[in-house]
Amino acid sequence: LTFVDEAGKIVTRRNFGHVVPASVGLTLTLRCNNAVELIFTGREAFAVAQYITSYEVKGELASTDIFSILAEDHEKKKKLHESLMKQKGESVAASPEYVKQ
Repeated sequence: LTFVDEAGKIVTRRNFGHVVPASVGLTLTLRCNNAVELIFTGREAFAVAQYITSYEVKGELASTDIFSILAEDHEKKKKLHESLMKQKGESVAASPEYVKQ
C-alpha cells in the first residue's frame, strides 16, 4: 500500500526492490512498457527532460555542433527567402531583413 510517512515522504509499495513501479492502466492504454515516478522538484523535471532528449537524439551534441546546425539552417532559409523574392520580381535589398541581427 502506498502511504505518506511522518516526514511527509511518499512511500510506495514494491514487491521486489529492483522492479521499477509501473502502471497497469498506462500499460494497457499505451500498449508499451512504462515507468511511473513522481516528480517533485524542478531539478527532477530537468533530469527527466535531459534523459528524454538524450534518448531521442541517441547521444549528446556539443554546443558548437548545435550552433553549426542552426547557422546552416538559417543560411538555407535566407537563400530560400532571397530566391522567392527574386521569383516575385521584388528586390531582395528592398525587402525587410530576413532576420534582424
